[in-house]
Amino acid sequence: MRLAIGFLSLDSDGVWIRYTLEKHKRIGYSRIALVFFLALGVAITVPGAFNSFHMVKFYSYRTLMMLKYVWLVFVPYSFIALAAMLRNPRRDFDLEKIEQRGNYTVIFQITTRGLEIDAVKRSVNSVLFWAPKYLKKFEVWIVTEEDIPEENRRFFEEISQDDHVRVLYVPRDFRTPRGTMYKARALCYAAKVRELEGLARSDVWVYLMDEESVVGEDTVLSIIEFVERYAPRGKLVAQGMIVYPNFWGRNIFTSIADISRIVQDITLYRLQFTYGRPFLAVHGSHLLVRADVEKEVGWDFGPVRAEDLIFGLVVAKRFGRVWGWLRGKLYEQSPFTLKDYAKQRRRWMWGLMDVVRCSDVALRDRILVAFNIASWLLAIPSIAISVINVFIPTPLPHPWLAIPLGLALGVGMYTYLVSCNIAFTAAGIDGRWEKLKHLVLAVMLAIPITIAECSMVWYALLTYHRSRRVGFELIKK
Repeated sequence: MRLAIGFLSLDSDGVWIRYTLEKHKRIGYSRIALVFFLALGVAITVPGAFNSFHMVKFYSYRTLMMLKYVWLVFVPYSFIALAAMLRNPRRDFDLEKIEQRGNYTVIFQITTRGLEIDAVKRSVNSVLFWAPKYLKKFEVWIVTEEDIPEENRRFFEEISQDDHVRVLYVPRDFRTPRGTMYKARALCYAAKVRELEGLARSDVWVYLMDEESVVGEDTVLSIIEFVERYAPRGKLVAQGMIVYPNFWGRNIFTSIADISRIVQDITLYRLQFTYGRPFLAVHGSHLLVRADVEKEVGWDFGPVRAEDLIFGLVVAKRFGRVWGWLRGKLYEQSPFTLKDYAKQRRRWMWGLMDVVRCSDVALRDRILVAFNIASWLLAIPSIAISVINVFIPTPLPHPWLAIPLGLALGVGMYTYLVSCNIAFTAAGIDGRWEKLKHLVLAVMLAIPITIAECSMVWYALLTYHRSRRVGFELIKK
């Protein structure tokens, strides 16, 4: 099933040329606007604290009132978001044009199953367009499987003729000591090749990408800045914000659904990485790691589907607060169909469940991930309680709850609007009228998307028992 609206479509071919530093610098937000939305959120919730208090029989509706405590589960996330939004955006997103000065090599590693040739081509071309402008020493490694179709192999052989491009074929019989599978198996193989060739050194940096990842000018500049400015201060790994403008609007539901991922990036991701370590989430792409650190930690965690998060937590466990924030963005795309959207979200949830069971991860971190899963499971009951409250209004169990819940509502509204602006700008939607049309659509779809996102957690939970048979589901790119 596909949903598309004509004026929303955007061709992705050559779109990396538009991902300039100038466009990246349009990220910004107002603390005055943030305060306004915080006040608006409190103003909305305070009347509800006393709503119909004298019109209902307290004991008759006590259960409905007590159920509202579920809403408090989401307050910690909201205060994390608030702390992030109180930071000056210039501290976390501002970049300048700088060329490589140090003696180091950056390996742009694109990991692919080898089936989506057009996606790989876009990814490679974007690196070859932007990297030579600022980097003196860089390579592009395409890591794929040995058993790809013959016509696809011809493409890889052709593209590897470029002096900067190298293709690694993971042998069919390649096995890791712990039986790692899926994408992590390919990551293990590439890391092993670097070790054997003497490239697992402190002057080699590996920048991980997925096959649909497209770099912009700001992406390359943020890598240089991190290596030359923050690595000397003890930072060994970094991650930044990912946006999803490629093929924007091919499926408008999924395009707008991924705005929630931008919300996470400018709040949770940004705060945890500026703090120096991940707690709940790590992306598998837009991930920069020093090669000797990758060798030390590795990717051999067994048959899991969240090797990125496990890697991040193990790095923090062994090295401490060595994570940093990449101030540039990476540009990707949303699933084309609702079926692929469901598969993708389910795979992520399965991955988080794998993390909870992974002995490599510290117990404290596994408990935090389990709490994260539980909070998402409680999202559907929370929505149901909200709907019931519309038809059977009841007060909050304690009036003081209106303050934290109001602040949570306010910061939620504001971060969503900021993320909408980031998504629209990246997709080339610059006119006020066009942005307004998209914003109205995003607001209209916010509730259905929230229900769909939260339903995926239950979908993943109920199907986890057969997840090993399903494996690592690929989606069309």
